[in-house]
Amino acid sequence: MRYTETLVATNTKFRMSLLQPLVDLHTNRGAVLKTVGDRFQALRYGNRLEPEINPILHGCGVLDLQIRPLIEVKGPDASRFLHGLLTNDIVGLPCGRWQPNLFCGSKGKIKQRLEVLKLAAECFVICCEAEAGIAVGTLLDHYLVREDVTLAFLSREQIRMDLFGSKSTVALHRLGIPEQACTGSFGEFEFHAAPVPWGTQTRWGCLLPIAGAAEWLASVLNSDPECDLVGTEAVDAVRIAEGLPRPGNDFGPENFPQEAALGDHISYTKGCYIGQEPHARMFHRGHPNWQLVGLRIPESVKAAAGAPLLHDGNEIGRLTSVSPITQDGMCASLGWVRHAIAEAQNPVTLESGRVELTPFPLPNTIRRAVPETKSS
Repeated sequence: MRYTETLVATNTKFRMSLLQPLVDLHTNRGAVLKTVGDRFQALRYGNRLEPEINPILHGCGVLDLQIRPLIEVKGPDASRFLHGLLTNDIVGLPCGRWQPNLFCGSKGKIKQRLEVLKLAAECFVICCEAEAGIAVGTLLDHYLVREDVTLAFLSREQIRMDLFGSKSTVALHRLGIPEQACTGSFGEFEFHAAPVPWGTQTRWGCLLPIAGAAEWLASVLNSDPECDLVGTEAVDAVRIAEGLPRPGNDFGPENFPQEAALGDHISYTKGCYIGQEPHARMFHRGHPNWQLVGLRIPESVKAAAGAPLLHDGNEIGRLTSVSPITQDGMCASLGWVRHAIAEAQNPVTLESGRVELTPFPLPNTIRRAVPETKSS
């Protein structure tokens, strides 16, 4: 049976009753829930984001990511198989680490954004964006020809939950994750926890059985007064402040990684993968037409994603994300501008034209490789 057929069959058999304890836990804490397929996502808890942003930055914020499909890639050829498909260095990925990755087309544009966890030498878990499980699984299935690799859909039995903040590591140790290990035990089951690259902030991506998820989550929340549930809106606010792009908001299938400041998703030294040639040409001999940049907007100025950005009266881009988090009276935001504007850091304005904004490079902006000039 091919991957897609297996996925559809397992989804049909999935029993919503397994998630009911989690639904009750979130609802009892005031969650505003959004249904995504046969799962749910907590948008926020209550009406204010500040109480959720604080544990992300200074305590232990817990985000339920059950909407993110999980695919196991296992077998003697697993690392070689993924290394030849994805943009990052799978062969060099240590065990017990999450790695950001892209699945690109032959012309170099982004098809899917995903994260890869290495559990053992030839055992990986791919975490897809919401509702992208079938698309990613079908792509993997398409390129799987002679390799000794097995694909399995894990989301019927397991879900992902992420812990953020300076106290998240201590919370995991209390739950049974030993030092320098990624597998722990809680009651009768095992769970995995591994660091996720996320700007300057601490983040752990955890995989655990659905059957014990509510009890596990309750234990995390009871482990410290500064541990609390957080929704996607609070996490998104911190993400923007960290200068981290998000698929759907800040980039999509029409973009190249070089445009979208995804330098942590791509390796230029790993060798061949799908889309490698156009990426290499752009890196060594060219540049993208557009560039995702950071912008700081005065909190007194009303701005929202989608607002056009102007230079000399001409539209040269648009805002993609705006964070409610302020620092020194300024809100962090992300936006697209023409490459020449980004390189020169020419000032841009919103439609009101009242305030000039200076674009600046994001942390993972991909810089063109400039050959060293030979001294005479």
